[in-house]
Amino acid sequence: MSNHMVELDAVFHALAHQVRRSMLRRLATGELTIGELAEPLQMSLAAASKHVKVLELAGLVGRTVDGRRHVCRLEPRPLSEATAWLLFYEEFRDARLPALRTLPAVHREMILPAAAHPVYRAWLTPDVLRQWLAPGPYECVRAEVDERVGGHFRIWHSTGGEPAGGFEAEILDLAPDRRIAWRWGFVGPDRSAGGFDSLLTVTLEDTADGGTHLILRHERLDDLAAAMPEVAAGVGAGWNGALEKLTSALKVN
Repeated sequence: MSNHMVELDAVFHALAHQVRRSMLRRLATGELTIGELAEPLQMSLAAASKHVKVLELAGLVGRTVDGRRHVCRLEPRPLSEATAWLLFYEEFRDARLPALRTLPAVHREMILPAAAHPVYRAWLTPDVLRQWLAPGPYECVRAEVDERVGGHFRIWHSTGGEPAGGFEAEILDLAPDRRIAWRWGFVGPDRSAGGFDSLLTVTLEDTADGGTHLILRHERLDDLAAAMPEVAAGVGAGWNGALEKLTSALKVN
């Protein structure tokens, strides 16, 4: 096996774990110590160091040691090579899967009259989530959040006092007061369906007047569209209603 393929094996192995992918996403914004990488993941320094070591062996992360302070930085070259390898097959994919359709991502932006921290907490605090995370006439009657990368995020809806399904999600990324990403699933009242996984990312930016610019992107909705087209068609409108409720909840809290 060539050295190039061995290097690619190491890169894809490193990318196969959600904790290491989260670390890379955060390092893309700037250098961080191992302690700073570990903090939102709710893991020990020793556990975080093991993940960083895997990234180092793949050439994805560089480290500068200053006494007891270990500062990590993203090394983009191996990612570029992995991307080039994947792009080689893009033409094959496009030729073989002409029927593949992609539902456009839902993209919403709004300015909220609150600082980034309370907005960030509104997406992770069950008591606050119950006040707003439900579309249209639905009510959020229960929320469970295991606040860590890999933790569950569950929402129960009702309408007219009857169960109406909700969301089953997994937290993929936590950058305090800046970004949250979920593997986001839609479930019916019995919560036994597959969930029709999608990707939801919320990014927060400070505004000059002390508010928060919220950017929501909900993508990879094709599985949902294939199974429940009427639900997929309403995702955008659903977020419109929920975000209006979020604005009201922030004023109360």
